[in-house]
Amino acid sequence: MLHRVGNAAAAATKAILPNLAGRAAFHVVHAEVGAAAHLSVRRKQVLRHPRFDLGSVILVLEGHKTVAGEGRPVEAQVGEIMIVPPGGEAEVVNAPAPGGLYRAAIIGFAPELVSAFAKGHRHLVAGKRVLGRITTMPDDGELAEAIGRALRGLSGETSAGPDLLRHRLTEILVQLAERGIVFGGTRPASLGERVGAHIGRDIAHPWTVGEVAEALALGEATLRRHLAAEGTSFSDILAGLRLGYALLLLQSSERSVVQIAHDVGYLSPSRFAARFRARYGVAPSALR
Repeated sequence: MLHRVGNAAAAATKAILPNLAGRAAFHVVHAEVGAAAHLSVRRKQVLRHPRFDLGSVILVLEGHKTVAGEGRPVEAQVGEIMIVPPGGEAEVVNAPAPGGLYRAAIIGFAPELVSAFAKGHRHLVAGKRVLGRITTMPDDGELAEAIGRALRGLSGETSAGPDLLRHRLTEILVQLAERGIVFGGTRPASLGERVGAHIGRDIAHPWTVGEVAEALALGEATLRRHLAAEGTSFSDILAGLRLGYALLLLQSSERSVVQIAHDVGYLSPSRFAARFRARYGVAPSALR
């Protein structure tokens, strides 16, 4: 599928990430490294409180993005980079360019990679405040080039193996740290994060709390009690991951709403649509 873009947006895309010009949307995950996506949407999206599970960088290629969480709304125009800390929720507006699209390149960093970076580059992270809220920066060329290399590797466009992929994403973390921006990564994962990581290995599987508790060497009651102490529950984690992944698929694939419902573990598309609307304030069909 070829995308029609305006001359200015096409020129910006060519300068920043030349191989994405005209390319269909996609999404790919490498569990121990991170995730990448090329989002492309035709209509304005207003999403109520999507969750950012991974620390991420978002490079706007066309249109503009606005995120309203704590404090003033943060906006990124074409060629600007939005940096998002993990674990937050905010209202998100993706606005297409007049007569065009909203498009963005996204790289998400696996917690294991962020932790390894923090431990292996103490001289870069020492004395820097961990990113606590969404921020933006103009691209100076180098960071966008690094994002492009990582995106092409993660998407399979190049033959980069696991070691090179880690290097590509670490390069972005180095550039961010040199600009004073670091993600957290030295603390141990919470139980909720461990549960989410296990579910994320096969998000469409019909997970039960007993099955996950056994995999984490915990009793079912113990798992429930500790999750409650963290202010969450097994069902909340499962639903959040499934609906979050569905949101990403709606923006980064051409699969139908019915197919996506099944992809994320819902046997009933109508139940999926109802829960999606309840969480994000918009029907999944409105995002196609």
